[in-house]
Amino acid sequence: MTRNTRWRTMTDEELSELQLAARERRRLRSPEDKAYYSAPQAAEETYSGAIYWALAVLAQDNPLFLCVSIILICWVLLRTALGAIGIIIL
Repeated sequence: MTRNTRWRTMTDEELSELQLAARERRRLRSPEDKAYYSAPQAAEETYSGAIYWALAVLAQDNPLFLCVSIILICWVLLRTALGAIGIIIL
């Protein structure tokens, strides 16, 4: 697999860069400063980096929304899986 593809996993260096950027962004206090904090290069190189960065920003800015979204996604997946084997739930 070549390094030029966006459909690859992050390297350890890219993950470290994203984690460092997330810690720096967390230290910013005002929402205006956070809004203008640009995405690191590692988030623009791969889709996995972009998803990681999006979830980190969402967890910092709207943790309740992230938790509710994950619960709803799990609920839909559970209903689908149980419906496939014939168990019906609301």
